[in-house]
Amino acid sequence: MKIKKIIRILCFLSGIVIMLAVSSLFVRPKANIYNQDAIERKTESFKLEKDNSLDVIFLGDSETYANFSPLQIWNETGITSYVMGISAQRLCDTYTLLNESIHKQEIKVVVLETNCLYRSSSDYYEADDSVMNTAGDFFPILKYHSRLEEKLPGSASKVNASEERKYKGFRLRFNVLPYTGDEWMIATDEVEEISEENLEYLDKIKKFCEENEISFLLVSAPSPDCWNYARHNAVENWATENNIDFLDLNLMCDELEIDWSKDTRDGGNHLNYFGATKVSKHLSKYLFEKYDLEDHRGDEYYSHWDKSYENYAKKVEKNISKKQ
Repeated sequence: MKIKKIIRILCFLSGIVIMLAVSSLFVRPKANIYNQDAIERKTESFKLEKDNSLDVIFLGDSETYANFSPLQIWNETGITSYVMGISAQRLCDTYTLLNESIHKQEIKVVVLETNCLYRSSSDYYEADDSVMNTAGDFFPILKYHSRLEEKLPGSASKVNASEERKYKGFRLRFNVLPYTGDEWMIATDEVEEISEENLEYLDKIKKFCEENEISFLLVSAPSPDCWNYARHNAVENWATENNIDFLDLNLMCDELEIDWSKDTRDGGNHLNYFGATKVSKHLSKYLFEKYDLEDHRGDEYYSHWDKSYENYAKKVEKNISKKQ
């Protein structure tokens, strides 16, 4: 009886091992990438753009698709751009997306939103559980189980991808949840250092831009939840040492006329449409003047941008009318 019981237990454990091994095949990243499925969706969408039709790409985490509206920028200046940001983007993802974005495009400017500089570039979940991390090396399903949800039909991630394609990577959000906290950009000499791993990736991105003759701009989007002066100091120090342009919009909220009672959708983490419009208007002017980019409005090759903006404007008008 004991032998039969042992055999049953071994069979059960073997079944679990086989299940973990098979399911891991569906979620194992193809490279040093944190979010393979999001990157694949983003690059597939990006590749639908006409060849050599984009001037600027935005890289970073959710702060990019919440703050930078390519169609707003088009309407202001005729600059063409695309948001290559994905949720919780690590710099390993950023570097992969940057390499993907150069195909069939002659990008003039790469804009990196700086919040991702303070995310871990490790493909491990941020935990100190060495046992789970070791197990995850053998069975990736234990580390990347959340990717299974993204493969399901009708998942929220697939819906967002479809919406983003219409708006060149931007997510259109009108909901309002005010920021009611205190001033977050209080001057200090403190420096919140960027990790060595992220500095290595940052250097790779800088080198990539130099080798491809692309201007590199760092931008910190307005976000009381994500940003502070110590982080500003660290990024400014690196930008100065490396002769890279850095624009911290957290120090310009009065100039941008950000109204924290109306322009954020989640209490100060991300801006909504109203805040993003203000940021995009300012940034479009900065890009146009700083990098001498071309105004493509009126050029037949870019006429589809007029149609995209028209649909965008209709969607905005419809949503604003609902709220009135």
